[in-house]
Amino acid sequence: MTPHDLATAPAPTRRIDVDQLLATLPRIDADPVALGEVRARLGERPVWHGGELTWVDVEAGLVHRWPDADPARAAQPWSAGSTVGIAWPAGSGGVLAAATGGLRLIDPDPAGRSALLGATPPPGQRWNDGATDPAGRLWLTSMPADDATAPGAVHRLIPETAEVAIIDVTCGNGIQFSPDGAWMYLTDSVRRVLYRLRYDLDTGIPGPPEPLLAFTADGPIPDGTTVDADGALWVAVWGAGAVLRLTPDGEPVDAMVLPVPLTTCLAIGPDGTGWVTTAGRPDARLGDPGAADGAGAVWRVRLPAGVRPGLISPVKGA
Repeated sequence: MTPHDLATAPAPTRRIDVDQLLATLPRIDADPVALGEVRARLGERPVWHGGELTWVDVEAGLVHRWPDADPARAAQPWSAGSTVGIAWPAGSGGVLAAATGGLRLIDPDPAGRSALLGATPPPGQRWNDGATDPAGRLWLTSMPADDATAPGAVHRLIPETAEVAIIDVTCGNGIQFSPDGAWMYLTDSVRRVLYRLRYDLDTGIPGPPEPLLAFTADGPIPDGTTVDADGALWVAVWGAGAVLRLTPDGEPVDAMVLPVPLTTCLAIGPDGTGWVTTAGRPDARLGDPGAADGAGAVWRVRLPAGVRPGLISPVKGA
């Protein structure tokens, strides 16, 4: 696979001022509630699967697993011993954590595991965001550990194979796929652009990136993206305390606003329930908006009628 270079992708023809957008969009009555007492330094990528909410504190290197999304029922979080980008359901029934020290299987099957385990990011980098495609291929972004504005890459990891698919990605986030697997989504948070790429589900090869949504260069930052069962994109906006809902063509539909500024990602569960991860005390280089009650919490939110979770495919071969 020949990597695409995001630096040569078409430039956005329009950039949106987030504050002006939020002032005009319909507001979702989300009724946000901070759950439990855990306050993450950098909470990210919540995933609802098998009756359990899994999410990570990137900088603390912790994987949290909450049965029925109830923090009171949770065991002690699993420590990665390094930063950890995502924790995703594994085909074995466990959870695969993308730690800087390598991919680790939590609750492993005692049988032999695939060559996925132990895969590390490039030297001096860490895993950041990621997801699987509908076929169960694992996709991860890497970024320099000491400089979120420096170039990283997008990697496809399948048993015994790890390939770079996209280069010159700065603080890569929001990897997701359309329900039919025809589109791949990727956010370059530093450029403040959400891209989409035609995707060949049979081969696992993406086409050239094209901008789908872009924010003004000095404003809030697009972070994690989640795709629902109807193909709508839910984009958390770091610095605005909001989650936008977009059509598959990238047009904003409505938004929910939370009482904390650093929203990072939404998970969609059953019965109109969602959960939003947030940051409380991230690295100062990521911005410091000041103290906010509930910053770093997982917030339960109420979603509009009819919103259903998209497919979560466990990692094949792990």
